[in-house]
Parts: sequence; C-alpha cells; structure tokens
Amino acid sequence: MKLKKILNGFAIAFTLISLFLLAVTSISFVQAQKNKTIPNVFGFYFMFVTTPSMEPTLPVGSVIIVRQDRLNQLNEQDIITFHATILINTVPTDVVVTHRVIEIDDSDGLQITTKGDNNDLADTWTITDEELIGRVVLTLPAMKFLMALASDKTLVLFIVVVVIALFALSEGMNLIRDLTRSRLEKEISSRRENVHTSPDEEKPTE
Repeated sequence: MKLKKILNGFAIAFTLISLFLLAVTSISFVQAQKNKTIPNVFGFYFMFVTTPSMEPTLPVGSVIIVRQDRLNQLNEQDIITFHATILINTVPTDVVVTHRVIEIDDSDGLQITTKGDNNDLADTWTITDEELIGRVVLTLPAMKFLMALASDKTLVLFIVVVVIALFALSEGMNLIRDLTRSRLEKEISSRRENVHTSPDEEKPTE
C-alpha cells in the first residue's frame, strides 16, 4: 500500500505540473495574440509554415517548434528560423523565414548561408544573433484544415498545443496507472507465495 501511495503522489504531481505548463502556455499564447508576436513557451516558439520554400521537408500548413539558439550553436543542415528584410511593393518589410543552413564560414567572422529546400538559389541576406530566432526541433504534420477553419493562426496554434498537452497528460496518467497495477499485482502475487510456502517444521528430538 505504501508503494500505491507513492505512485499516486507521482500521478498527482505529474497532473499539477501538466496543468501548470498548460496555464503558462495559455498565457503565452494570449500575450502573443495581443502583441502580434510569435508564441514563446520557455524558449520554444510555435509557428505555422505558410510558404512552400521548404517543401517537401516542411509542407505548407505544418506546425514547427523552434528552440532559441545562437549562431555559434548551429550546424550545417540545421533548419533555422530567423527575421529577414525583404521588399514588398518597394517597401522594406520584416518577415520570418525558416530555411536550411547549407554553409557555415568562420574565416572572417561567422557567416551563415541558408537556402530553402525547394528554392534553386541560396539566400543572399546575412543573419545575426539578433535576427536568429532559433533551430527547428520538432515538426508536426501539415494541418491545412486547421488553418482553413480560423483566420487567427495564433488561436489555431494554441488549439494544437492544447491537444498535444492533453494527449501527453492522458498518456502519462495511463502509464502511471499501468505501473501502479503492475506493482500491486506483483506484491499480491508475492504475498500469496509467502502464504503458501511455510518453513520446515522442526522435528522433536526423542
């Protein structure tokens, strides 16, 4: 029974931590929606892929999770997300780009060259630590149907994260429940064996 209490304690702690993380995530997404910024939870950014420049690796509609990094932490073939300035109707406009690192040159300062997998030419811009958002660490399958349901991408991303969090919470609870059942069954089996196994009785001496 002591083991059951310990496992129940772990289950309660896991649930509370999951709810806390979900609350922090909710606050982060609300703030991002209010400030028109990228949702950031403990140094991880959540965003949609909206252009085909990284297909087929990152199809349009995919959700990517980007971890904050610095230029000197990057390696060739990493997929990174960064700010870049492009001309839209002759007006310099800041955009967020996710492309692959194809070359790192440190002969004269650190120079990072990037390219979209679906593009013919490498990018021409120079990336600094201030412009780098981070490295893509997780990709979720294309979710164009979600993008079609709502024009607010931050809201859709929040829904995706909540679903993932609830699934992880459910799987964690199931795992703890299975472990508890397995350990209890072993304890009961061990006790039954002890009951059916008695020590040899000493024969009285004549």
